[in-house]
Amino acid sequence: MKLVLLCARHSSVRAIHPRKPMRGINAVEIVSDFDGDTFRGVYTTKIKEYIYVLHCFQKKSTIGIKTQQRDLNLIRARLRDAEEHHKERERDEKKRAASDQSRGGKR
Repeated sequence: MKLVLLCARHSSVRAIHPRKPMRGINAVEIVSDFDGDTFRGVYTTKIKEYIYVLHCFQKKSTIGIKTQQRDLNLIRARLRDAEEHHKERERDEKKRAASDQSRGGKR
């Protein structure tokens, strides 16, 4: 992904871990370490040709690598919102196409 390549070239970013699927969520996580802190970004590409960034955050826990439940809940809610947004977009595009076709392709 372009985001990963840009971050990898930035001299202040120490490490970018490979993206990995999140269990039970239709999303992928990017993990980056910087100046002793860990940052995570979660996105989905499962909605046709769109990329929805669902959540970006600094990992605060010093014990373990598990994502906190509140972050997982937020990611799930935002994924549902992204799926609904995409459905609305598709409906609007279909309506617009039907309207254009009924007018002979003219606006």
